[in-house]
Amino acid sequence: EEYTEWIRAGMWRCAQNTHTASHVLIYETRRKNAAAVQAEAQARARHEAHLAEANRLLAEKRAHRARKRKERARRREQEERDVYEARWRELLSSPSPNNSIRRETLTIAQIPWPILTTKHSCSSFDLSRFTPQAISEFLFEGNALEKLSPDFDSSKFRKEQLRQTLLRFHPDKFESRILYRVEEDEKATTREAMSAVVRAVMVLMGEP
Repeated sequence: EEYTEWIRAGMWRCAQNTHTASHVLIYETRRKNAAAVQAEAQARARHEAHLAEANRLLAEKRAHRARKRKERARRREQEERDVYEARWRELLSSPSPNNSIRRETLTIAQIPWPILTTKHSCSSFDLSRFTPQAISEFLFEGNALEKLSPDFDSSKFRKEQLRQTLLRFHPDKFESRILYRVEEDEKATTREAMSAVVRAVMVLMGEP
């Protein structure tokens, strides 16, 4: 009987050990699985954070490039406006038709037109491009520094730009100052371009 009890006790201890080992194995397996899931979640979170940061940096780089492009375009456009003004001063200071000094002939491309060539090339002289909108963009969207002044009067600026442009391209004045110097085969197209500018300016003058 004692031997039987000893055997039974041994079997019970063995069963207990097996049960405990089983529980330990299950616990360890679950712990490892939970750790793997957590590690995967952390890895995914790091990847998403890196991806978000990469996207942020890419967006910043694109925005920076866009600002640079816009700045370069704005500088080119302002340079065009500066050249336009300088060219008109040069043309208006040239000798009159009655002066005996020899005057060089002009091509239509050498005449300063109030339109941005970066957006509306005048080389082929598609007269449909001489619209009120295009001329308004050229005349009113420049002079950024002047517009920052607290004394800047947009209405006065607009009227002065239109008045000055109309004086430059007024048919009588334009023909006596500019058109007589234009090469003969380009006179008709130049006159049409002049008329297109005048019509556009008149439309802009009628706007509030």
